[in-house]
Parts: sequence; C-alpha cells; structure tokens
Amino acid sequence: MMKMKYLLIPVLILLALTACSVTGEVVLECTNGTAIGRLCGADACTSDHMDYACCENSVQWCAYEGECYEHNVLWKTEPNYYPKGMFCFRLIQGFETTVLPRWYDCDDAEGAYCSNRSYCNFRAARSGEEEVGEYERVGKRECCGDDNNEYYISGVDGTNACCKKEDRTVEEGICVLPVELVVQEPVESEVKSQKSEDTEDYEVVLGDSKEEMEIDYIELDQPERLGFFQKIVNWFKELFS
Repeated sequence: MMKMKYLLIPVLILLALTACSVTGEVVLECTNGTAIGRLCGADACTSDHMDYACCENSVQWCAYEGECYEHNVLWKTEPNYYPKGMFCFRLIQGFETTVLPRWYDCDDAEGAYCSNRSYCNFRAARSGEEEVGEYERVGKRECCGDDNNEYYISGVDGTNACCKKEDRTVEEGICVLPVELVVQEPVESEVKSQKSEDTEDYEVVLGDSKEEMEIDYIELDQPERLGFFQKIVNWFKELFS
C-alpha cells in the first residue's frame, strides 16, 4: 500500500503542472509573462492547453504553436501577422465582463472579417460550384482564399464567385469549366481511301487481287523478286519478237 502511494506522487505532480484554470490559463510558471494555452472559437482550430506560450498577459494575447499573438491586430496595421485563415479576437460582453481572446476563422460571420480593412486580407464571395475549399454548399458566402482550393474570380459580366480551380471563368456568379479542344482521329475508311490513291499501278495488275499481290510480294526475298520480274520481261520480249 505504501509503495502504491509513492508511485502516485509523480503522477500528481505532473497533473498539477499541466492543469488549467477555469479561465483557460495554464497553471505553469513562466519566467517572463503569463503562460496561456491555445483557445479556439468555432471551427478555427482545436483548443489545446498543452500548446502554450509565455505572453505578456492573458487578456490581450493568443497562443499558437508556442508563439504569442496580440488580439485585434488589423491587416492594414501589420500584414501577415496572424497564421493564414484565422485571427485572434477578444469578445467584450458588457462593461465589466470580458472573455479571454481566442482564435476565430476568417470564414466566420459570412466573411465579415475577410477584407484588408479587417483581419484576413481576402475577399468574401459566394461559392460558384461544388467542392470549393471549406464551403458547405453552392451559393454560401464566406471568405474566399483563406483555405485550399479557393480562388476568387471576377467575370466579364461584373459578377464574381469563389471557384475550386483558378482556370475557371465566371458567368452570372457560376464557375464555368474551361473549353477543351478535342482533336478528332481520322475515320478508318478515309485512311484506307488515301492509301488506295497512293498505290502504284503494278500493285493492282499483278495477281488476281491486291491482297494476293501483297502476299506474294512479301513472301519473296530480294533476289527472287528480281528473277520474277525478269521472267515477265523475257516473256514480253518473246511475245512481241
């Protein structure tokens, strides 16, 4: 029984070091600043208190992959500050209650945070076809370009859409696939006709048919073919002598 108690002591110490308070702060000593874990809102990421960073304080900073990011930094103030596709934001509830800042997706609020006047520096648009990035359906409005397979395209008719490939054109808000040039193979009968037009006269005269002539011609080697034609020449000479 005593041995069991001693075995539990290291486990309890580990749990105490990695424990988190109800506010989301990591209960871990930082020599400089406050240890805060990754907090995520909606579908931006997955909250993970083990992914922590020592930041200046817990009410103005977000942690992500061991780095600190200040909340509410606009794109025009500092471009490319946040990891692609999300931003750190602190929601204020009333005058006295505040919520710790956390990560939000650029797609939230139908792309309201998408422009360079906000946090993400992309364009909000409706999807113009199926299977576009993280769009759930055609026609849904989100931030276009913050996820893979999302391309903002403007059409000549003044409409725009988010398409899954950049080779699309847009017409009336719909992504149109590029026109493919199809090279048609020549018809077999046309090929045979062309070959027959290029056939020399002797191929038709010799033998009962063209097929028989071609077989005879192939089966004879070079000396035999010369002897064969020489016999024909001698036969004509004897005939007309």
